[in-house]
Amino acid sequence: RRVLRPEHAVLVVHGPLDPGLVRAQAVQQLGTWGPAPQPQASPGVSGAAGTPREAQVLLVPGEAPALWLGARLEVVGPRDAALRDLAAAWLEQQVRRAACPGIRSLELELLEGDAGPEAFLLRVRPAEGVPPLRALESLRSSFLEDLRRGPDAGSLALLRTQAQARAVARALHPEALLRRRAALALGSPDGDAHLADVRPPELAAALRRWTEPGAWRAVLAGAGEAARGGLEAFGLGSAVLR
Repeated sequence: RRVLRPEHAVLVVHGPLDPGLVRAQAVQQLGTWGPAPQPQASPGVSGAAGTPREAQVLLVPGEAPALWLGARLEVVGPRDAALRDLAAAWLEQQVRRAACPGIRSLELELLEGDAGPEAFLLRVRPAEGVPPLRALESLRSSFLEDLRRGPDAGSLALLRTQAQARAVARALHPEALLRRRAALALGSPDGDAHLADVRPPELAAALRRWTEPGAWRAVLAGAGEAARGGLEAFGLGSAVLR
């Protein structure tokens, strides 16, 4: 009730229709639809984007050790949206190049929203006989350090090309294009116009903000209760055993 409200809605009509007729039918069907008083937010609902939150770690039983790390790519304006799109391309590039001792494979999943990637998930598979916490240390000291350092000017130029190609590809998928236009109309920031303006230090600062210890959410399988102290040593906050 707090989010799905008339003043937050956008009506999208697609096809060879008469604009005047569509407008008249919209007024007839929806003209009396108005907002009710705004309900109060429930306790525990986070505030503005970027508000620090305690990291959460979920320990689950399992025979094969595995680790999942995720973080949100929160944006507060068009500039942040451009940084998010470049960060997604940088993540893809770094995962392809990753070579972490003690880690058999590293997989990336970008969680796409209507206006762009909203979060990412890393699946870490430790090598045979390597404990998950040792794999986490390897990931932090190699992959994450390089990731947070960000690209140089030459690499950033390639990331811009990749982000711009993704924007062009949207035009080939009408449904995705319509969803993006609806999301932008609802207030999601559009970073396409700022891609060419971003400089390496700015992107590196955004990467550090999105990957600070308090931003991570983690699921660790096959480590058990003994992993609690080790995870807290990495700054991942208190762990919950399920």
